[in-house]
Amino acid sequence: YNIDQNLLQALKSKYQNKFVVVQAAKLYQHKGFDVTISAAKHLQARQDIQFCLLGDGPELDSLKAQAEDLNNVEFLGLQREMGTWFERADVVILPSHTEGMGSVLLEATLAGVPVVGTRAGGIPDAIANEVNGLLVDVNDAASLAEAILRLKNDRALYEEIRLRAPSFIEGFSIEKAAQRYDKTYSEALAKPQ
Repeated sequence: YNIDQNLLQALKSKYQNKFVVVQAAKLYQHKGFDVTISAAKHLQARQDIQFCLLGDGPELDSLKAQAEDLNNVEFLGLQREMGTWFERADVVILPSHTEGMGSVLLEATLAGVPVVGTRAGGIPDAIANEVNGLLVDVNDAASLAEAILRLKNDRALYEEIRLRAPSFIEGFSIEKAAQRYDKTYSEALAKPQ
């Protein structure tokens, strides 16, 4: 992703002295935006944490109603400058109830942004706990809030994850995936029928 320096400066100015938590996905029920809003409620007394929800979709009105009284949650619509958002984000979350892989987690990891996701579907394949991010249980807003606070408050862990994150993603390259498929097919073909 490219980084729009003008937008980045605007985001840095707007969220100065804020720990920015980004969730970027289509606003579908299974993506867990409701869990994010509940986590934001747990953290609403913290003036230094801001939730930026990026995306649009059928759950927008319902989610806005759930977050009506929260000043730490913003719905920012579909964003095309994800490289810029990754550059500004302190953490990217995906608290899905169900999920295939969660490609946004891989993209954030590649950008060196720590991630937090649920133990749902393919997310545990995209997150190695305490390597490129943290894993929490499905539908557990309190644990999501704790994970966000842990990354905010434990700067040593945060920096370790941030620095290790890009090397973790190497396992997801096309070359590595092709090698795994080749090995799997070779082993399957070598088995007696």
